[in-house]
Amino acid sequence: MEFKAIGQSQLSAKTQKQLDKLVVEMDRVLGNNLHSCLLYGSAIRGGYIEGKSDINLLCVLQVSTAAAQAELGKILANSPLPVSPFTLGANGLSKSMDCFAIKFRSIQRHYRVLLGVDPFEGFEVDPDVVKLLLSQSLRNLRLRLIQAFIHSFEKKNSYQPFLKRFLVALVVDLSDIVRIKGGVVPETFLERVPAIHDSLCIPTDILPEIIAFKQAGGTLDDQQAFDTHHQLVVLLDAAIEHLEAL
Repeated sequence: MEFKAIGQSQLSAKTQKQLDKLVVEMDRVLGNNLHSCLLYGSAIRGGYIEGKSDINLLCVLQVSTAAAQAELGKILANSPLPVSPFTLGANGLSKSMDCFAIKFRSIQRHYRVLLGVDPFEGFEVDPDVVKLLLSQSLRNLRLRLIQAFIHSFEKKNSYQPFLKRFLVALVVDLSDIVRIKGGVVPETFLERVPAIHDSLCIPTDILPEIIAFKQAGGTLDDQQAFDTHHQLVVLLDAAIEHLEAL
């Protein structure tokens, strides 16, 4: 199997073998309807934790019908791998890539084509559009953060799983602001924190704490959750103000 790769695989030999088997099965069942399949995320970028991290796949179906989606779902359900699929149809793919340009720019930096065509050939986004989408994304993250925190008083311990998912989106967005300013962004999230702090001049002390919390799988008491939330709101406000002043 030939790959187009940007970045080296972080998977163990056992997991890579299981992934290869999964892709062969997807090809067998979906056939020509599988337009493209890409591996992205921590499995390529770095930071992948065996047994904890998801394996992110971008699956582009030639025709994305309910039947095809069901077939894909059954294939993934029968795999031992914790796959998180991002599934789109080839028809309208370019429009989807424009609408979700921030996410696709993130995927574009570290990915591997496992099967089919490379959807990133010729993919570029206007810098002004990137700024607008980043502003929308950061403001959306702020809304979701506040909503999750308020709901946590009714649904105990719901805030902590949210934080682990929230961290990735936040660091990706902050890293994109650094790139807009011409800065260099390191590979791992922990290494990015000083670069984000130096470039944006915003308070980032909470980020290494959440990264460690995510990796360790720990818990936060009520006071720790409050303090974490407070620091994240301050960080987001400062990041949004900095971005929109550029």
